[in-house]
This record gives sequence, structure tokens and C-alpha cells, in this order.
Amino acid sequence: MTKLFLSHSKPLKANIVIPFLNDLSLLTFPYWFDRDVISCGEDIYTRIIEGINISSHCIAFIDDTYLHREWTLKELELFREKEIHTQSTLIIPIYCGIQKETVYKTIPWLKNRAFEKIERNIYEVGERERIVCRVINRLLDEIDVSADISILEKLLVHNSVLPFYDVLYTLYNSKYYLSSDIRLSCIELCNILALLSVIYNILNIPKNSFKNSLFKLPFYIKEIALNKSDYLYYDFIVVLKRSINYAVMELLQFLNS
Repeated sequence: MTKLFLSHSKPLKANIVIPFLNDLSLLTFPYWFDRDVISCGEDIYTRIIEGINISSHCIAFIDDTYLHREWTLKELELFREKEIHTQSTLIIPIYCGIQKETVYKTIPWLKNRAFEKIERNIYEVGERERIVCRVINRLLDEIDVSADISILEKLLVHNSVLPFYDVLYTLYNSKYYLSSDIRLSCIELCNILALLSVIYNILNIPKNSFKNSLFKLPFYIKEIALNKSDYLYYDFIVVLKRSINYAVMELLQFLNS
């Protein structure tokens, strides 16, 4: 099960981490956050170990304070041990108001690892949503999902059993999702993914927590497209296309079984 462990220093909690986890909540994405699970009087180390054990990935919000705190570095060290044990890349670093060279002096093994960057200790407009989508794209990497939505052609062969076949056919063949207008492209891809979610419900196809979160993306990204279109990024198009591809692959397996 995908669950994100949010590792951070105290100064980043209010302006960076909590807005990020609020977006995860909108997408019903499972996460582990210290304030949610550690109560007064509890052993911090034990609870952190429990959080790491039940989390699949670590989102490390790294600023200068992070590099000088025992607990944050310990969290990262424990997750690094989990990476080595599982032979997987599980840590996704986000550098907040700090240069990568400064990070590498304290955590040299992060060198050459791709990272996200927030220039200041507060998000610019649209920056948080872009990073959320890039994190989801990173998770989709692990299941080898492409951004090729021509897979819909294979699905449209099942016209006799596919709910809302005519609507899906029209959405796909209109090709508005290929528009040079990123706003129009995003909205049309949102419409396709939202329709696939409805089809899943009608056919009673089970959704795991990760897929359920992907089906929340149309509402999340369409809000940006309609109200903050100047801050749309290509990352939104990629995550929508990959989510469509993933949903269609599972749907084809169900229809062919």
C-alpha cells in the first residue's frame, strides 16, 4: 500500500508541510504525519519507527534546520536503511530555501538523486500542486505506466459492454486533449479520467487506495485549470495521461477476464 511519510523540520510545518498534506487529503492519499499520531507522553522514537515501517515512501522537506536536527536526520537515516534493505528508491527529497550543495555536505548520499525545489520557505502560486503531481508521477514510475492514452482504442473495442461508450468515444476522438492550449488539454483529460472512474463504479471494479487517489485528480486539477490557469504546468498533463493509461490497463484486464 502506498503511504507517504512526511519528514520535516518545525519551521516548515505551517507554510510548507501542512498545505502539502491538505492536498494529499483532498486526493485521499494516505500519509504519516507526526502531529496526527504522536501524543504527549509517548515514546517518539518508537512511534517514528512504526511510521516508517508502515510507510512506502518518504517525502523529505529539507531546509537548513532539517540538517541540524537529530530527529529529522534520524528519520532520513532509518528510511535510507529501508531503501538498502529493499533495494528500492523510497526517499523523495524536496529542498526548501536551500542549495543542493549545502544538503550534500551533511547528506552526501543524496548527491545525484533527483529532487524538487522550493526557492523560499513558502509556496509560489501553483507550485504546491505542481510538486504534488510530480510526486504522483514518481510513484507511477514504479509501476511502469506510460503517458500514451492511445490504449483507449483497445478499450473502445468493447463497445457492447462498456458503459458510456459513446461519451468516451467522443472525448477520445475529439482530440482536444492534444490542444496547444494547456488549459483545454487539462480539462479534456480530466473529463476522460472522471468518466473512467464512473465506468469503474458501474462495473463494480475494485479500486485500491492509490487508484482511488488517481481518480480524485480530475477535481484537483480542473480546479486549477478553471481558476489558476496561468499556473498550469506540463506535469499536470503527464500525470493525467499516465493515470488514464493505468486505469485503462486495469479495466482491460477486467473486461478480458
